[in-house]
Amino acid sequence: MPETSPDADRTYSERKRRLYARYAPTYDEDQALWLGEEGQNRLLAFLTQGLAPGMRVLDAGCGTGLHLRAISEAIGRDGACVGMDISPEMLALARRRLIFAKNFALRVCDLSHGIPLEDACFDVVVTAGLVDQLPDADLFFTEVRRVLRPGGFLAATVACYEGDSPAERAHAEASKEHDLYYRPYQEVVSSVRRAGLTLESAEFAPSEPTPLGAEVERRFEPFIDMAQKVRARGFDPQAVRLGSAMIRAQREG
Repeated sequence: MPETSPDADRTYSERKRRLYARYAPTYDEDQALWLGEEGQNRLLAFLTQGLAPGMRVLDAGCGTGLHLRAISEAIGRDGACVGMDISPEMLALARRRLIFAKNFALRVCDLSHGIPLEDACFDVVVTAGLVDQLPDADLFFTEVRRVLRPGGFLAATVACYEGDSPAERAHAEASKEHDLYYRPYQEVVSSVRRAGLTLESAEFAPSEPTPLGAEVERRFEPFIDMAQKVRARGFDPQAVRLGSAMIRAQREG
């Protein structure tokens, strides 16, 4: 009889919450090792570009609040920021990071089901590292358009493949076993367009972890398992070109 994972009978929400409850204590450190200071600064600049005092901002999948402090400072006391994440443990760390901020609210939420807020309530939606964890990217981007006000914009980074090679398709199949949904770059871009958002810019940024970041990748069990399964299918894991789609898009009306 094949071995069954202890998580097999859990729901998507339960599995994600269980994963991030374990991962929360080292999340910030691992991100710093993976991206390095320069990489983190570039990401923060991308996500906060165009923010102005008085704006209402949603940080979808905010995690430990790595970007919330800069968002809070950019929008000022007359602005408002809502951070949503599936993990109570991650949000507890975000709350600690924002202890002196007054213009934010945090909510535990499984965004795979949509964004449980009213229509046209945000000027900006930012998200980093969330869409590649959602089974239905079309649903998410459609929900982003719904909650954006006309003229509002999305700034998103989405882990994705540069192309759609056999090795990348094998990797994608293996990733789904870990509730990761990596897609080809062009598929991510098409998903944004299908939602009715107008692309302002989109580019593929190859993954370039620091030397210490590469070590973080090697010890992260899902990545090890995915590489092994790609190899078992007869492909070289080095042929998998994983990076990020850097997307800015607007709701026009």
